[in-house]
Amino acid sequence: MIRQNKRGVTLVALAITIIIMLLLAGIVIQMTLGDNGLIAKSTQAKIDQAKEELYETARLEYLTLKTKAISKDEEEPPVSEVLSAAGFLAKYDVNGDNITDKKGEVIDTKDNLLSKLSGMAGSGSGGHSTPSTPSAPETPTPQTYPEQSYPKTIDGVTIQEHDKDKMILKINIKEHTKLAIRYYNTYIPDPYNIEVEWGNWGYDVFRPDYSGSTNGEHEYYPGEYIMKIKGAKSFSLESAEWRIDKFEVTVLHWGKFEEDPNEQNNIRLNSVKDIKMPEPNDVTVTYEQATITNIPEDLFKYKPTRKLISSFQNSYNITSIPENLFKYNIGMQRIENLFAWCINITSIPEGLLRYNQNLTQINNIFSGSKSTTIPENLFKYNTNLLNISGIFVNSQVRTIPEDLFKYNTKLETISAVCSTCINITNIPENLFKYNTEVLNFNNVLNNLNSVENIPENIFKYNTKVRNFTNAFVGNTKLKSIPENLFKYNTKATEFICVFGSCTNIESIPENLFKYNTEARSFSSTFSGLSKLENIPGNLFDNNPEAADFSSTFSNCTKLTSIPWNLFQNNNNNASIFIGTFAHCNSLTYLSLPSRLYSLQESQYRGIFAGCTNAHNYSSIPESWKGW
Repeated sequence: MIRQNKRGVTLVALAITIIIMLLLAGIVIQMTLGDNGLIAKSTQAKIDQAKEELYETARLEYLTLKTKAISKDEEEPPVSEVLSAAGFLAKYDVNGDNITDKKGEVIDTKDNLLSKLSGMAGSGSGGHSTPSTPSAPETPTPQTYPEQSYPKTIDGVTIQEHDKDKMILKINIKEHTKLAIRYYNTYIPDPYNIEVEWGNWGYDVFRPDYSGSTNGEHEYYPGEYIMKIKGAKSFSLESAEWRIDKFEVTVLHWGKFEEDPNEQNNIRLNSVKDIKMPEPNDVTVTYEQATITNIPEDLFKYKPTRKLISSFQNSYNITSIPENLFKYNIGMQRIENLFAWCINITSIPEGLLRYNQNLTQINNIFSGSKSTTIPENLFKYNTNLLNISGIFVNSQVRTIPEDLFKYNTKLETISAVCSTCINITNIPENLFKYNTEVLNFNNVLNNLNSVENIPENIFKYNTKVRNFTNAFVGNTKLKSIPENLFKYNTKATEFICVFGSCTNIESIPENLFKYNTEARSFSSTFSGLSKLENIPGNLFDNNPEAADFSSTFSNCTKLTSIPWNLFQNNNNNASIFIGTFAHCNSLTYLSLPSRLYSLQESQYRGIFAGCTNAHNYSSIPESWKGW
């Protein structure tokens, strides 16, 4: 009996022991395999360790780069330069947006790594100090338009009080002609008819129409006439015969324009000889082919809130600009075609725009001028500029000041800086050094036919740029392309016609686009390189997102062969090859790059159009020959 009891106790104890062991085993398994288990923690620890090693390697590499720069008295390099440092690449690879080890395991994203390093560089995305905002001149007090008393006499013409709301113009007719008042610029909803007293007993009420209509035309014989216009909103006073040489206009009195918060009051006056009164705030005027010689300095004095300022275009008698012309235009935000093709302007006042701190957009200013110099501080106080385009197109400018855009750190678009300026021979390397927010460099330095070299680091600090369309197109004396020209522009997507018609370039660096992993379009990029004989086979190896290769090498008339592997690494995105090698007349044998065999013929039609010297041209499919 005693033995049986002992045996029972033993069995119970054994059962309890087994249960406890199972419970302990469960706990151990949970500790090992659970979300917070030892294995998970071990794995996470390895990931964290790998990241820390990555960060430490990158930090050391950047310190090395920074030390070298300091020893050479150079600017601090951007942190992105770490990604191409030899020591970094010995341990890691940059694959798209990720950083991987040599086994291909993703450790971190490129952006996160650069963010970790950003504190090691100076302020600003370019790894250099941002210039301090210049102390702006004291803001002028807005001026109220002076009260007018009537009757008043201007230039021998007496204006009565009952005419005070009318625009009054003195018209000098030199030859028998017809003048017309046409539609201009903005839609004019009913009932915006205007009343016109033509000055020779004629009177009409009408809504300005488009060119070609006889509505709003009036015949004149030689003499002097006083034209009065009432209800004006938007119109153009012009010759019905396209002969502005037959008449001249003197503005005597502006009259009344309705309040214009949306700035829809826009008029164009052709052949203005003189302006006797300052403009009112509620209208923007285009002076087209004006014969005026001296612009009144107070012309815009009473336009404190007008966003778009008036402009003079194709006005050949203007030789100088009053420095304080825009002194009181503190609300001015946009400049369009200001002094465009006023070809006899010989100098630009450095302080012309110093009071216009609200400017955000400048388009086509000083094009065609005879000025040989650009004032270095012309845009110094325009610190809110976002877009600037066509500022000295086809002018006589000889040099571009290196600090021209130094204080315009918010710029997002810089386009056509000095296009077709044949006297410019050099491009300053630091021209865009402080413009770290730029997204668009389209047409930025094109048609500079005396420039032989591009500074390799001109875009070094512009790491956000997306668009390089037509950047250097037409630079016919350009001899070479720097291999690292786009090294720091890793976000760039558009390389359309970048070097189009650069007829003196003989070779393309094989690593030109090595770092541009987001590039999408290479359409016409090298079109018209008439001295190019060879293409590097791995030119596009690092551009997996590229889709458009239309006309990329068209009209490269000395190109003798096409590398079989040219488009191999463009995965499934490369889909447009229309006219890619069209008119490459030195090709001796025509064969599709292997990448194209997976596409439909419509995607590469005309790829060899005009390549008639190839010995197998007659045997290739017709779709390869034509569009």
